[in-house]
Amino acid sequence: MFRKLALTDGALSIMMFAVAIFAIFALTLFISAQGIKKKNSVMKTQIEQITALKDYVRKVNDVVKLQERKMGITKAAGAVSAIEQSLNSLGLKAKTIKPAGMKNRGEFNEEDAEVIIEGVDLNKIVNLIYKIENSVLPLKIKTANIKTTFENPDKFILSFTVTLIKK
Repeated sequence: MFRKLALTDGALSIMMFAVAIFAIFALTLFISAQGIKKKNSVMKTQIEQITALKDYVRKVNDVVKLQERKMGITKAAGAVSAIEQSLNSLGLKAKTIKPAGMKNRGEFNEEDAEVIIEGVDLNKIVNLIYKIENSVLPLKIKTANIKTTFENPDKFILSFTVTLIKK
């Protein structure tokens, strides 16, 4: 009677084979799940980095668009007129303002102007440089030279070259 309840050798072999296959299948699924979790965490990190870069690019794009709008609002005929506007706002008169050429830099053009101002004090020089550097127009001081006058050591001769960047 006990023999009838006991499994035969063939049935026992089949059950052991099925358990072994099930164990291999479970182990494979566990290893695969661990790999997927690792890939998922790496991709989450990459998404966070991409999102940070996207936000940075948007900020830079907003700044560029703002500058382009400012350039479009206050169109100057050239570097000479842009410098004249800055000088007039400070009450300065230039001895000489003359165009010094134009260079093509790919998508942009650089228009130079040479300026000479005589009998100016240091405070007005600082104000002029500040006005040029913080101008709505994209102006850049390329060269500057300051000399004292013989008659009055508190007054200076300022000569500089300014570049206006245009599209």
